[in-house]
Amino acid sequence: MDMHKELLALCNDIDICLAPYGARRMSNREIASYTSLEFVVGWQIDTFIVYKETTVLINVLFKSDISNALPTVCIASPSIKIGELPHVETNGKLCVWPSRYIVDFKELNYICGIVEDSFKLIDDAVNGKINDHFEHEFQSYWLYHCQSSTKHISLCDVHKTETRPILVKSLRNGNFLFAEKIDQMASWLGNQRLLPTRISNQKNVSMLSRFDESVIIYFDQVPLPKEFPCNGRDLIQLVDKFASCDKKDVVTLICKAFANKYTSTPSVLLLFTTKNGPCIVALDFERGIFQRHKRKAIIDGFRDQLPLAVFIDRIQNIKCFGRIIQRADASWVNGRDSNKTYKSIAQHKICVVGCGSLGGSIARLLVQSGVRDIVLIDGELFESENISRHALGFNYVGIGKAQALADKLAIEFPHIDVRYFNENLKADSKSIDEVKKSDLIVSCTADWYTDQLLLHFQASETLGPIVFSFVEANACVGHVIVNTEGSEAYNSLHFTRGQNVGKLKNPVSMWPNETFIKIPACAGEFQPYGAIEISHVHAIAAKAVLSLITAEDDETIVPTSYVWVGDTEDIRRLGGNWNPAWTAFGSIGTGNRLFKLRFADNQWMNASV
Repeated sequence: MDMHKELLALCNDIDICLAPYGARRMSNREIASYTSLEFVVGWQIDTFIVYKETTVLINVLFKSDISNALPTVCIASPSIKIGELPHVETNGKLCVWPSRYIVDFKELNYICGIVEDSFKLIDDAVNGKINDHFEHEFQSYWLYHCQSSTKHISLCDVHKTETRPILVKSLRNGNFLFAEKIDQMASWLGNQRLLPTRISNQKNVSMLSRFDESVIIYFDQVPLPKEFPCNGRDLIQLVDKFASCDKKDVVTLICKAFANKYTSTPSVLLLFTTKNGPCIVALDFERGIFQRHKRKAIIDGFRDQLPLAVFIDRIQNIKCFGRIIQRADASWVNGRDSNKTYKSIAQHKICVVGCGSLGGSIARLLVQSGVRDIVLIDGELFESENISRHALGFNYVGIGKAQALADKLAIEFPHIDVRYFNENLKADSKSIDEVKKSDLIVSCTADWYTDQLLLHFQASETLGPIVFSFVEANACVGHVIVNTEGSEAYNSLHFTRGQNVGKLKNPVSMWPNETFIKIPACAGEFQPYGAIEISHVHAIAAKAVLSLITAEDDETIVPTSYVWVGDTEDIRRLGGNWNPAWTAFGSIGTGNRLFKLRFADNQWMNASV
């Protein structure tokens, strides 16, 4: 049976399915009227629901993949504008089922289901039963109020539900950056390389002075689409109706936003609290009080101060357009407003010593999880042979690992404060003060002398916990050790004196031969493994750090060792085996499991659940 016959047979089956609804097959000419959508067949149904003194007709339309895709339901009559009824989009398209909805296309009764749900949706919309859906899906309707698809960027706290002055700066792409404070704006711009030199440079000071005032207006209620402002008059009416504070105070702030010098147009932010969370959008106006239109400016006739009554009168007919906001505030980028711990995480300063294959990815995970103040220390250069197992790529070859990682994190997460030191940690290092000021240190150097220096500082300078992370040969085993002050947990696992100093007393893996691979260079050697083998250790170490900085009190922080054991088949293929002595902590079996050990009374015990 060819495709045409298959389609014809399927259409006949749909005819029978929709017959109880009085559906009629649409003509090719009717289907072709949907010029922007490639429909091949459709049926029209009278819902017998009255709106605008006429019954509502719907079209059930299918594209060429009729047997593998849901139909599109559109209101054919009467004509309905976007925002007039909930869930009605361009061309009268009804948003009936969510995109994640799954059906069995072999059972055609799903078509009856979508028709029935369309009837109910239209009936509820016409009778005002689902007007609250305008609020639930506010941003979807606001999109239709926008002239530009590009987005302004906001660093502002949307959980601070009050009307307040803010700052706005024009970016190179014509969009704006909104921030609460100048240092917040400066940090973001610097991380995004939008400041040509350091903040202390006079050129940067000049650049940072080129910002304007704006305002966040908080509204107690969410306006309906028909209430979206189209000019100054509409905004003032919205303020009068829904603003959370005195109208005079709000209009004063709006007036200051109109006194722009450096941004191309005045722009203000509108903030609402919906049932689905906070929502912030922008409203751009055609011109400010100084820009002329037909030889006239809003400020004309007033040299120093513009009375509010005059300002309100003169902006009545100045057009405004919606703009979408790209949120870059901490609550959003660190968990879409669902991360309840982001504030406590952001309060801590973390120092990562060693920015190699472990430290680089662990640092990135910590920043993604909400760490905003991070110091990176590493004295090695990033080389091309590091690429296969590092967070950095070829564009950073030849640059210090700490500097390169700091640059990458600053660009990708411009809201953070990241500092770096291209040096190996020593007693007289420039980075020592940063180490001592940190709340928690992550050591990923696998260097015995560096780790002992950190332990010395922990004992003498009252440092916070130190999280050590390293791998055994071929990365078949990964270790994450939490060493609390005075615990000696880390050293208890290693030989601290004699011929074996620095080695694990009880390694998990055993190897008959040396596993380091030599390269043709002085003291050149490396441990062979890739990014996949160490990915588990990244997550375990980052989670251990987060557990420490979100602990309710210091008493819950105890010396802990996390040991990730890889695949048994892998270690045997590489010529190694598991250490029989490790069975004291539990059976490894086929591997791919995590052991959790607790240190108490100078001994380690299995604490795995």
